[in-house]
Amino acid sequence: MKKPTNTLTLAKGVCQKLRTQMDESREAHLFFRVFTQAATDHFSPAHSNPPDTYDRDSAARYLSRAMPHLEAIGIEPDYARRLFKEAGIPLPEAGRRAA
Repeated sequence: MKKPTNTLTLAKGVCQKLRTQMDESREAHLFFRVFTQAATDHFSPAHSNPPDTYDRDSAARYLSRAMPHLEAIGIEPDYARRLFKEAGIPLPEAGRRAA
């Protein structure tokens, strides 16, 4: 029987796929890390070393808006949102708080 995949694992897979779209500069890695931290904070299960409520809400706001760090390294935020949606984990909508 296959073990169910949790949301954080799916989110990490999306981040790995997006990572292939960036160059290898230090700046790109730093900017991409901002994005992956937001994804980790937002999708971490509540029972496993959770970020505090502010971190989770802040991550949800970041992921539901422009994601300037992705844009700065040439990754379209809409493409990232589509990958999350295709993985079965849509991002929060703009103006809505994280659950």
